[in-house]
Amino acid sequence: MDLVPKMPAFLDKQAQLPKDANETRLETSIRWVVEAVNGQLKNWRALSNIIPNVQIPYIGDYVKIVCANLNVFHPARLNIEDDNVIAQRMLDLEKTNYLQETIEENDWARKRAMWTLSDLST
Repeated sequence: MDLVPKMPAFLDKQAQLPKDANETRLETSIRWVVEAVNGQLKNWRALSNIIPNVQIPYIGDYVKIVCANLNVFHPARLNIEDDNVIAQRMLDLEKTNYLQETIEENDWARKRAMWTLSDLST
C-alpha cells in the first residue's frame, strides 16, 4: 500500500524540538483523527471495558458492528477542499529555520551573555 510509518520526534533532553519539528506537527495533526475515532469506539459498552478471554475470537466482529453503527449514525463530516488547503499549508512549513542555523553555527546557545547596563535617558 506504499505506507510510510512515522512517529513524532521526542525531546532528547533538549530545550527545543529537533529540526524536524514541522514534520512532527504534521504527524501529530494526522494522529489526532485516529485517536478521535478510538475515543468514539470506547464510548460503546462492548469495547469500553476489559473483554473476557472467551470473547477474543469475536472482537473483530464487535469492532465491525460498532464501526458500522458509527458510520450510519455519526458520519464523519469531511470537507476535502479545506483539508487540502490545510495539508498544503502544513507542507509549506518545511522551510529552513535560518535563526536556528545561525545560532548553531556561531555556537551562541553555549556562550554566556555579557550584559551591560543601558542608559535609557539618551
